[in-house]
Amino acid sequence: RAGGSRVVPRSCTNPGGDNPKREGPENVLNYDKTCKWLDKKLLPLVFEFEEPVDIDAYTWQTANDSPGRDMVQWVFEASADGESWQVLHNQELSYDTPVARHETLPFFELKGQTSEGASSKPSPEPAPAADEGTASRKREIG
Repeated sequence: RAGGSRVVPRSCTNPGGDNPKREGPENVLNYDKTCKWLDKKLLPLVFEFEEPVDIDAYTWQTANDSPGRDMVQWVFEASADGESWQVLHNQELSYDTPVARHETLPFFELKGQTSEGASSKPSPEPAPAADEGTASRKREIG
């Protein structure tokens, strides 16, 4: 979300991922609850936008099956060049992801980032403009 409105990325990729047939990263962009994305290697999704955007929040939904594969820890980052990444949200503590299937989570608000990426503390500053963003998956082990 940017400026309170839905932002639609130009593309979504999963570089190096291992996606079963019909469960590729392109499914993330179709907003159809019957489709899903799965990466057996747990590598990041990368969203590319037509122009820089100030992302202020994001959300995601659980898939149709296997609650054990849902994200509980993850990092959401942004980059203007695809080389240097700035952390916008780091879900270090295990999130209480719903076990209900096809459940859309509440928005995760992005605050405390400056355009130079100098601050990681909460502040009223908007998230920096980004050409690409990534939501990378981390799994809690144990």
